[in-house]
Amino acid sequence: MMLLGTKMTTTEYKVVIPSAGLGSRLGSLTQNLNKSLLSIDSKPIISHIVEKFPKNIEIVVAVGYKKEVLKDYLKVAHGDRKITIVEIDKFMGEGSGLGYTLLKCEPYLKCPFIFCTNDTLIEGTIPSPDTNWLGYGGLLKDELYRSVNVSGGIATEIYDKNQKHIDAMIYIGVCGIYDFNIFWEEMNDGINHGAISMGESYGLDKLLTKKIVYGKCFENWADTGDIKSLETIQNKNANLQKEDEALWIVNRKVIKYATDKQFIADRVERADYLAGFVPKVTYSSNNIYAYDKIVGNTLEQCCTERNFKHVLEFLFSKFWMPEEGSSSFYRDFYHSKVSKRINQFFVKHKIEDGHTSINGETIPSIKSLIDKIPWDTIENRKHRIHGDLHPSNIIMAENGDIYLIDWRQSFGLSKTSGDIYYDFAKLAHGCVVSHEIVGQNLFTFTRDNSIINFNIYQTYHMSQCEKILRQRVENYGYCWAKVELIRSLIWLSSCSLHHYPYSEFLFYLGKYALYKYIHESPTNMLYLSV
Repeated sequence: MMLLGTKMTTTEYKVVIPSAGLGSRLGSLTQNLNKSLLSIDSKPIISHIVEKFPKNIEIVVAVGYKKEVLKDYLKVAHGDRKITIVEIDKFMGEGSGLGYTLLKCEPYLKCPFIFCTNDTLIEGTIPSPDTNWLGYGGLLKDELYRSVNVSGGIATEIYDKNQKHIDAMIYIGVCGIYDFNIFWEEMNDGINHGAISMGESYGLDKLLTKKIVYGKCFENWADTGDIKSLETIQNKNANLQKEDEALWIVNRKVIKYATDKQFIADRVERADYLAGFVPKVTYSSNNIYAYDKIVGNTLEQCCTERNFKHVLEFLFSKFWMPEEGSSSFYRDFYHSKVSKRINQFFVKHKIEDGHTSINGETIPSIKSLIDKIPWDTIENRKHRIHGDLHPSNIIMAENGDIYLIDWRQSFGLSKTSGDIYYDFAKLAHGCVVSHEIVGQNLFTFTRDNSIINFNIYQTYHMSQCEKILRQRVENYGYCWAKVELIRSLIWLSSCSLHHYPYSEFLFYLGKYALYKYIHESPTNMLYLSV
């Protein structure tokens, strides 16, 4: 007897995205975050999936591992959608599994629904579940994936990951379930027969023996749950990503995440102090704060000499206001910060301090260089500062207003004032180490034992802006040599926050620049270009 699948036209369906698991295939990348919150083009993977569906479609998201941040994120990023959160009690260990997670979602899926793993990205349209269907990609080449045989557009059999069959196609973990009653009946009957570990593929396998399950070919899809595939997709901005922080831009909102709860609280508090210069925080929780995205471009994106001068005029005349007194703790801030970060860098990259040849010059250990820094020159008057004034953190809005984003949460012991030279040095840093240039891998770094060579491309506009910055700093009576010193410390302090090779590039750039500052005339500091 031929088994017929009923076909209908409907918009009454739901989508389920199971996001309770650990994401073990991604190693340390999911140490702090649920894998669905890893970023592709500054947007978490789960948002790429959610936005594939019309806003009137209810999304059911199962949460478990690192659930609080994921729940907060969905509330902020997709508050305009109906998203049902299902908390999974067993998401690891005995009794856990994708099937267990799905069965916990069953009460919310008593209708046709689409199942989407939280690590599959698809280009193009995902069809509604007007019929039973499963998504498949190219020919199976390894054992990472379950596979399926498709004949005449109909799925005939599903194979487990360890099964190999000629002409089997990759099952990509996306399917439409029209006959949901049969699906759930089979999943419940299979609790003790593999449904818990196999997940939706168990129900699909049983369903295709009773109803027609069509094969839907997706030519362009990506698996973000595999570390190699994810890094390939992320390669544009991989150098700039941090392990304990993230910045997401979605649905006209900017959302900042950090593992450090005090960091978030201090950022939110300092936003009030910097009101009028930074965006208004519209939401905050333990690990997240958010604000409305400003329509405009970063100074880095529109960096002409004219725009750079305009921003400097704004900063000197309206933002960098002096405050009463001076602070000797600035010296402690610089010294303790750079020492701590360098030690972290050595441990993380298993590098020992010592003499090195950098770009053809023999340079002593970083410790000996730091010991020679004239720390007494660091003390300065208090100013209102931003604290991370890279050109990528300065927004020129469409209406001509200037906003400062991603502000520093504190400067040493102070949540208000700081060292104006730190802002100078951050701007100078951005004139040499542009996020756009780093994102495009327009820098080189090689290390052969103690022989290091590096270079970075500096655009003409950025080189001119660096000269403009120096001229303005000196015209206002400040010392450019001190800017160069602190810039070298910023490079050294940043190295432990990033991944290889950018991390080592920053360290040796900072070491080289510090050596030049100490052993040569400060005016002959490093200007890199190709």
